Amino acid sequence: MGMKRWISTALTAVMLLTFLPANALAADGGTPELSSLTVKTADGRELSLLEGDTAVDLGGSYSFTAAFDNPEQIETVYITSTKGSAVRMLEAQWDGTAFTTNGWFGGNADYTPGKIGVQYTVKTEENSMTGTVDWAALETEGCTAQVTASSGQLTEATVDLTALLEAEGKVTVDLAVDVFDETTGGNLNDWLGTYKDLELLTKYTLDGGKYILYLDYSDPSTYAMIVHDVSGSKFVKTVLDEAAGSSKTLRALSEQLGTIKTVSGLAGQFFTIQDSAEQLREQVSGRTDLTGSEKEQLNQSIDNYENDRLLFTLTMTLLPAVVAASGGTMAGPALVFNALVGVINAASGFFWDNRVGMLTGCDPLNTDFTSDAHGTPLTKKLLSQMDYTLTESGTYYLAERISSDIRIDGAHVTICKHGYGCTLINDGGSLEVRDCMYEEDLDGNMIGWSLYASVTNNSGDVSVFCGQVTVDSPGDGNIYIYEGTVNKVAVEGDGDTIVYGGTVQRIENGCGDLTIHDGRVGQITNAEGTVQIDGGQVVRDGRGTVLKNESGTITISGGLVKGYDGPEATATGSTAIENGAGGTLIITEGVIMGGAGDEVSYPSIENSGTLTISGGTFSCGSQNGCGTCIDNSGTAEIFGGRFLGCIDNESREAGEGLTICGGTFQAAEDYNIANYWGSVVIEDGTFQVMGESDQYCNVNSRPGNAKAVADTIVRGGTFYCESGNCVESWTTTASLRTTIEGGSFYSPMGSCVYNLGNDVSMAISGGTFISEDPPVFQGCVTNGGNGVLEISGGTFTCLEGDPCVFSDDNPNVTISGGTFLVPEGLSVVEGKGCTLLVGENSDIEMIGRFGLFKSGSYTGEFQLTMDTPAGYDGGIVYYDAPEGAGVSVTPAELMAMDFSREKYLRLVGDMSLGGTSSEGVSVSLSGSGEELRTAKVSDPNQVLTSDTLVWAASYEGGKMTGITSGILKADGTVTFSEPVEAGAVLFFLDGENKPMCGNILLQLEKTT
Repeated sequence: MGMKRWISTALTAVMLLTFLPANALAADGGTPELSSLTVKTADGRELSLLEGDTAVDLGGSYSFTAAFDNPEQIETVYITSTKGSAVRMLEAQWDGTAFTTNGWFGGNADYTPGKIGVQYTVKTEENSMTGTVDWAALETEGCTAQVTASSGQLTEATVDLTALLEAEGKVTVDLAVDVFDETTGGNLNDWLGTYKDLELLTKYTLDGGKYILYLDYSDPSTYAMIVHDVSGSKFVKTVLDEAAGSSKTLRALSEQLGTIKTVSGLAGQFFTIQDSAEQLREQVSGRTDLTGSEKEQLNQSIDNYENDRLLFTLTMTLLPAVVAASGGTMAGPALVFNALVGVINAASGFFWDNRVGMLTGCDPLNTDFTSDAHGTPLTKKLLSQMDYTLTESGTYYLAERISSDIRIDGAHVTICKHGYGCTLINDGGSLEVRDCMYEEDLDGNMIGWSLYASVTNNSGDVSVFCGQVTVDSPGDGNIYIYEGTVNKVAVEGDGDTIVYGGTVQRIENGCGDLTIHDGRVGQITNAEGTVQIDGGQVVRDGRGTVLKNESGTITISGGLVKGYDGPEATATGSTAIENGAGGTLIITEGVIMGGAGDEVSYPSIENSGTLTISGGTFSCGSQNGCGTCIDNSGTAEIFGGRFLGCIDNESREAGEGLTICGGTFQAAEDYNIANYWGSVVIEDGTFQVMGESDQYCNVNSRPGNAKAVADTIVRGGTFYCESGNCVESWTTTASLRTTIEGGSFYSPMGSCVYNLGNDVSMAISGGTFISEDPPVFQGCVTNGGNGVLEISGGTFTCLEGDPCVFSDDNPNVTISGGTFLVPEGLSVVEGKGCTLLVGENSDIEMIGRFGLFKSGSYTGEFQLTMDTPAGYDGGIVYYDAPEGAGVSVTPAELMAMDFSREKYLRLVGDMSLGGTSSEGVSVSLSGSGEELRTAKVSDPNQVLTSDTLVWAASYEGGKMTGITSGILKADGTVTFSEPVEAGAVLFFLDGENKPMCGNILLQLEKTT
């Protein structure tokens, strides 16, 4: 390699002027050769490292000196330290006679050098684009050209390389060289044609900006080179095309030319870097002093360099044949050739600057180093004299393999591993474990290490700073992990275990306190201790649950907990967290992800105990909102967070269940919430299902067991289901009841509410429900099978012609309140029939385009029943228009009416309002329709007097919108000037017409 390097260096100064055969090059002082390599230790000893294996105690500092024959060609020298596949570099400075280092590898005084080697870069020369090319010296036997067109500055030719390649099929390349002179006029863009956007091409600036070379590899069948002679105001364009009928692509042709000795040998004399692109990539990969982005940038430059070398080899083969066939020197090709040589040479400067493709002064030498940072050497002889017990504080290193246990008795001890493993027992001391052979690359991958250290911590503190360690803590000792790889931590006592960094394969926590701040943990089991996770990663690299809590307490406020991904997950599962029946799990922040197997996903949490969530992101293994996100069979409360996937509830014991008071729930398919058994209460939250299937829904009450009893209550929240139903209750065997008291429900292509089954009941007393275009035989609310549906309140809208309520299987629909709007439909209620039940506080309003009730597709006449609740003897007020006057009617009179063509119906029963203040003042109002004017006031504590002025104030959006007033009479009644509405606030005014103290302020609500 030295001779090759000498040839390249000698060529640097002349190869851009004119090509000369290799044997005509004059020697320039000879190739640099390493003559000596020494290390100077802290105590002043200077030792040669070229004499074979040696052991050197460096002390607290060191310096390396490399001397060369012919050093004048060297630009920079680096001393390399190799551990495993990791290489660190320390630059050596020229001191007039040799190259000497100063400082430590990586600036780290604790770093113990590995195998020492020497590499160097060479000086490069300034490029020049002047001169011509000796084409005859470059001609290759077996390569012939035929000029197909020649006019003015344009030459076109076909080059035949079949004989050169000894190919079975014909191998030809079309080549065109064209020159554009700016001084003679003409349109440059027209001449450039496809390549007019020059700045989009790969660009090289040469010879101080006098020349610019543009290269285009975007089309694998065409290579283009354009040289701009800035000072000469000329452009030269060379285009290489795969000729019609050729059996090889340009890329394949270029690579094959590189294997032909006559071609590669000639081309190689122009390559300052002799290493192949693959060798350069390997050198970049082994560098530990480079970041990932720096490696990526270097590899991209190597890719460009590889393309440029292939193109140069191809062009160097083709151009001489074309020039010879043209019968002239052809200045255009010479300019292109010189520019490509310049690019190849310029690239070498870049790689030297980045210490890639360096020449080797010597291969890594087998030398074992130690230093003062690693303390007293531990040998069998020394330890036997100490009864294998360390009682004096200090730093020690393992100088040889020790098979006996080493005990630390109350001392502060640091153990450095130098390749060997050991067994350590800590009895009341402070033990630090370090691995001086441990090495990571910049991406955190372990690339050098010693054997395992096994530590038993009976009492005291154990700290792991690097290396491979196993720690058992049967007593009350503490464990601190900062770096390195820990195979297992087993805590039986009640001490602290804190992870600040590093990698821990498994932690078994009995009754201790475990805290994860950073680093990576593969698996945690917690029997009855406490676990706090506020950072880092708990990520499984194999099958099984990541974090398992039996009867302890786990609190997560940050970090990542993730199950195992891989086909093997189908065997035993890869749930992220399992919380046992006696466990408590509290999550305020963090990312919890289940694992994924071969077409199988696993939950983020399986809960059988007590679970509280107020924040964080949760997803099943598919990571796209498919499958079960949380599986609850205990008690779970959710106040916030983001949930991707489904939450299943199957809590069979009294007092257990799922309560949701907030959060964002998203699913790509299936459902957001499913109640298979037990209690689910939804107070608030945002629920979205985006999949395109009418089988999907936001809330699914569907017991899968005949003995199951499921009770679902929705009091609030926002629900959106793209293609299915917002709330769905379905069963044929179990007992199921769903209650909706409030919330906002929107379904573009399904029902807002779907109630179907044999022992299924649905009660709706409030909420806003909007469906756009549900399927045939469905409405905004759908009741099927033998289901029972009761609606006492809410607002229901169906926009695309379907009914608000559809019940084609049975007439088990009772409506006692609510507003129903079908602006484009033919009916409000469709199916077998329904009962309008008008009682106290009933308010039913229906608005349709044409007709209010309609029989279903498979039923006869619609069965409409008008009734009042048992014991109700109040009146019914009927309105046939929104602004019309009410008429008192009886159920029988209503039954006799024909609503098949009506557009409006409103039925109002007797209304009752009431309220009680903290002083015991109670007020009640009652009357038919909206005429609630007279109130009865009860004042057992005699807070009020007769003739007291009373205000009834109405509010909207927190602002007072109106007041109606009245005078309290001696008989305890007050008659207001206007009707009083629900929600009104009563004020009792004193003699100065000012509201009395707030203790007797009260708000009126509907009463039953």
